[in-house]
Amino acid sequence: LSERNTVTQATICIPSNRPLETALEPLWSAINYARDRDMKVVISDNSGDPIKREYFAAAPGHVTYIADAPEEAAANLMSALSAADTEFVLILGDDDYISASTSGSPIDFSALPAEVIGVKPRIELWGKIRGLYHVDDFEIEAEDAAGRIVEYNRKIRQSNSTYYSFFRRDVLTDIYGLFVAHHPMTAGYSDWAIVYALVAAGRVVHDPAVTIRYDNSRWEDSETAVKALEDLYDVAGLPVEARIYGLLFHYLDAYVLLLRQSSTLPLLDRYKAAYAVTLVFLKRLLFRAEQIPSNFTPESDLVALLKAAVEAEDPDLDAIFHIAGLIADRLKPGLKAGYDRYLVTSVRGPDSP
Repeated sequence: LSERNTVTQATICIPSNRPLETALEPLWSAINYARDRDMKVVISDNSGDPIKREYFAAAPGHVTYIADAPEEAAANLMSALSAADTEFVLILGDDDYISASTSGSPIDFSALPAEVIGVKPRIELWGKIRGLYHVDDFEIEAEDAAGRIVEYNRKIRQSNSTYYSFFRRDVLTDIYGLFVAHHPMTAGYSDWAIVYALVAAGRVVHDPAVTIRYDNSRWEDSETAVKALEDLYDVAGLPVEARIYGLLFHYLDAYVLLLRQSSTLPLLDRYKAAYAVTLVFLKRLLFRAEQIPSNFTPESDLVALLKAAVEAEDPDLDAIFHIAGLIADRLKPGLKAGYDRYLVTSVRGPDSP
């Protein structure tokens, strides 16, 4: 192997759908950063912009440009991941910026112990109205999977920005591939479940020597956030009233991914993590139902069953998942069967009957 191949341990994967004019500066921030840190870049482009295609035909050698990428967002992201061959990968949007910080030396990916699943940059949340308004720079340090889920839930504040971290490619691709191929909906909010599955798989360390400026304009005020959430649910085929059940859908998605057959966690640890994510999401959902019961009236009978199951002295995880699926089915008929198939596929493998 050449010297470059032995040291290039990370790839910045960018699913891109913006025209060249608006994506050029963010894309070059990734290209320049990767050049300086001896990394690679994959741009999977579904914009259909002929100017952009011609421009990147002459991309630098460390850049792979995929024209005519899949139109669907999740498939486009999978296209970018599939073209990477390094130990670590970073998902980045084509409106986000990455740069080197002045804080210390960058982390050597090759020196990280196996129990470290991710490297989290200094992540700045930026909006068109407020400018820079929050910085995420925490680590996930607990020794066991359930502890890491609880720790992540405690430390997150403004967003799920940890999604934009360097993760081990095999684990991220395994999780994301299962979601893309078998999830019962096209769910743009599933990044939450994906990150919970990742932090369950291992520790996340912080690298202050790299900064990502994440464009969080869609979520920086209540009006735009409501519109963004409605758009995500609309694409997933969910009715507007399903918005109040966002925590339920996060639970369903995370539960399935945590119990996947391909997980390297021992089986007992998978179930402990699944129980932790049950409490993280459903306890909050049930609290909201107690505070404003009128919002949950159409499904009040099932919410009562869910409350009893979650708060039971010896909780039955299968029963909780079953009841949650019944609630989802009320919101969109067929979801119960879809999530049951998703779980079976995850636990038993894609060839299961």
